Amino acid sequence: MANGVEARRIAYSLAASQEGVIARRQLIGRGVSNDVVAHWLRSGYVFKFLPGVYSLGRPADRDESFWMAGVLYAGDGSILAGESAAQAWGMGQSRTGIEVVRPRGVQRSVRGIAPHDESKFILRRGSLEPDDFAPKGPLPTMDPARTLIDLCTRVSDRRLRRYFIEAGRNGLLTAPCLNRMARRSLRFKNRRKLAALIGSWDPTTGRIRSILEGEFKLVCAEGSLPPPLTNYRIGPYEVDAVWLEARLVVELDGRKFHSDAEALVADSEKTRCLRSLGFRVLRFTWNDVVERPEWVVNQIRMALGSTY
Repeated sequence: MANGVEARRIAYSLAASQEGVIARRQLIGRGVSNDVVAHWLRSGYVFKFLPGVYSLGRPADRDESFWMAGVLYAGDGSILAGESAAQAWGMGQSRTGIEVVRPRGVQRSVRGIAPHDESKFILRRGSLEPDDFAPKGPLPTMDPARTLIDLCTRVSDRRLRRYFIEAGRNGLLTAPCLNRMARRSLRFKNRRKLAALIGSWDPTTGRIRSILEGEFKLVCAEGSLPPPLTNYRIGPYEVDAVWLEARLVVELDGRKFHSDAEALVADSEKTRCLRSLGFRVLRFTWNDVVERPEWVVNQIRMALGSTY
């Protein structure tokens, strides 16, 4: 059995590689006795997280620690999933508890143990393939493609669309990712809403920097418009979208931007410069793109004329 100093070294080494979280089975498997673990709990060296899962040194306060606790509690072969995986990939904030998929075991929800009793862990059983795993640091996580497939049956169409756009904004929707999603989603229910998004997303036309730009990109595809180049430099400016052959630029005014006087002056100067270079400029707001996309499509189609 590991002595006091050696036992602490084992615990620290595990916690350092697991977001500050350790499992009893890991300690026992490395020679730390049950009596030592019980003493650590009494003395505050470790804090209960879930049955058999602890945070080392202090209560956990980071998302990554909660995610790791869920994966360790769920057992070998488990993986962060659903909205939790989406948050780990930067697709948005989870509105559920910590979601974990495991290859075996019952499906259930469990609360953390004080001082972590505000957290809720959702354990699901699911079929996983080797390429569903993509580690985020030390955390076993569903890869972006499998995450979006998982969300198909768990969130609203609007929320799936938002997660999808955020994945695009973060550069996750590469051609291989889209192809994998299209192939893997054939086995899952509600795949049509994801298939429509996949078919509308062209990863070759430039990056997006905001949700509004992603919404606009999808609106263009859904309206059967030719795909514009996005965030493209013209002269001294970078424009939100452009159809070069038609000399048509679209600028997007988000809800949180372009509202102060200084920004309005800058927008006006940008428009004058673009027009001097022979480009026509259309401007659309968040409400235009999100609330009346058909009108936006018609405005662009009329401006494009017979160019395309």
